[in-house]
Amino acid sequence: MKPDQVTSTVLQGEGVSISLQDVTVFYGINPAIQDVRMDIFANSVTAFIGPSGCGKTTLLRCINRMNDLITNTQISGEIRVFNQDVRKLDPIDLRRRVGMVFQRPNPFPTSVYENIALGLRVNGFKGNIAEQVEKYLRLVGLYDEVKDRLKTNALQLSGGQQQRLCIARSLALEPEIILMDEPCASLDPISSIRIDNLITQLKKFFTVVIITHNLQQAARIADWIAFFKVVESGGAKFGVLDEYATSTDFFTKPVSIDSYNYINTRIG
Repeated sequence: MKPDQVTSTVLQGEGVSISLQDVTVFYGINPAIQDVRMDIFANSVTAFIGPSGCGKTTLLRCINRMNDLITNTQISGEIRVFNQDVRKLDPIDLRRRVGMVFQRPNPFPTSVYENIALGLRVNGFKGNIAEQVEKYLRLVGLYDEVKDRLKTNALQLSGGQQQRLCIARSLALEPEIILMDEPCASLDPISSIRIDNLITQLKKFFTVVIITHNLQQAARIADWIAFFKVVESGGAKFGVLDEYATSTDFFTKPVSIDSYNYINTRIG
């Protein structure tokens, strides 16, 4: 069974997609986040929430080794994905299996069709590419909106359409995990609701981890809430995992006083 609180316990085993044990990240001599211990479960939506500067994005980027691209980054502890240490996995293969959607839509400056088809070709897909393009555009609810504009430059789509296209592009590579860094931050409310509905559908097939500053969004879509806070020690400020609970427990009976204050400050 999934425990109500797993902040201090790592339960590597069946149903766990990602396991983090004592994960600490430094940028040069500056700590970003320290001693994170948690499991993220398959076919669920886990929301990372907390104030700016608490290390949410840093931690998310560790899962598929995106922080490898930042110089002077030091990571200690263990991150296991698919029950394998990510440090022992080829980073390119890891990033194919662990897709990422960024805060701002970043479609390729080419056609809607090619945004999805290109990745399929590069990864050696031998089937019918046109069928795959349609399949994933339908999955994100975009096909009917763009079926007559597949040759149109993707940059001409609306912001919400671009974000759904980027999600379709990621899904077309058939990842097992999808990481989302505030995917609705730059979208209007209607587009945001469409993304929320999509995420709820995606967990049937994938494990989803999302960063959001919108507590209403977290309450709507997340099964699990990981709340991070900023602490100060030795003159340095960094993030720590303060509470990890089911969404229902987090919002109705938070254990941490900092969680309680954060919820009531943001919602009250």
